[in-house]
Amino acid sequence: MKAVEPLCLISMRGSRCFTMMIVNASFYSDSEIDLPQTGSPLMPTSAGHYALKTLTAFDTIRPYGRRDYQILYVHKGCIYYLEDGEQYVAPEGSVLLYPPATPQYYIYYLKDSPDIYWCHFTGKEVRELLDRLGLSGCLCHQNVRSDTYAGLFEQIIAELTNKEMHFKEISSSLLRCLLFSVSRQANASKEASQSFMHPYVREIVQMFHARFNEDFNISEIAKQYGVSASWLIRLFNADLGMSPQKYLTYVRMKTAKALLNSTKPIAEIADMLGYGDAFYFSRIFKKEEGMSPSQYRKIRRGTDASKTVLADKFSPLSVLEHTKHEND
Repeated sequence: MKAVEPLCLISMRGSRCFTMMIVNASFYSDSEIDLPQTGSPLMPTSAGHYALKTLTAFDTIRPYGRRDYQILYVHKGCIYYLEDGEQYVAPEGSVLLYPPATPQYYIYYLKDSPDIYWCHFTGKEVRELLDRLGLSGCLCHQNVRSDTYAGLFEQIIAELTNKEMHFKEISSSLLRCLLFSVSRQANASKEASQSFMHPYVREIVQMFHARFNEDFNISEIAKQYGVSASWLIRLFNADLGMSPQKYLTYVRMKTAKALLNSTKPIAEIADMLGYGDAFYFSRIFKKEEGMSPSQYRKIRRGTDASKTVLADKFSPLSVLEHTKHEND
């Protein structure tokens, strides 16, 4: 197999020159082509490896997302990204997984010495596969580092670059191996984090996730475990940093944001979450998320208003000397 030679991207800003190492391979003529494929179960369409050399920062801004999936692996450094209008950091060893039509706002800086791998992929079985692997519904998976990821990305890049016999099948197998490896690490990390929870907290958390639309009385729950409500609240705060009621609200708000991506009326969503009253739900949502359910829905649908709001949110990430790119 032929080695893939990295390119040096040069950006001129005034009299100064900035560079970054870039490896970019694609099934199509251009990695920005994001045609969904329904004929293949799983198909990587482009992949790459970026590392900043002297370029101050490198960002991706896609208000409407893409039509395919994208996975990014933070091999070194970190990525700053937006999710639901809020700024987060994906540290070294994290994986970002963008579904189709999901706004993409992320940036990485030279000061963090970033080393980033990425791959766009599509296929008729992708959604079912990600659900089965437990990788759906979460944009960033942290603490999923594995020594195998970089090698798998490099092999995918090489297959898409050289396009030798059976490259589509081999690159698809490599991607499938990558996704299964991420799933293994993500679930191991989740189990490790849950092992630090008190058994009472773990059971109640599982109950809240399964029955988030029900009303719960903390005193009654505490009585079932033979403890006081105040002791149970202290236990929750010690393990999760919040009270049981606050955690239930957190679960409901995460579910609400997923439901707001649908066309369901807000009143129906409120009822599904156990609030019953749409006005009360809207008040809680605005308190927790900083905007009303209708404003959130408008942002997620990628309206002109959403671009303005998210662009404003993204601006603190920008630096004086950085170049905007529509590439990965």
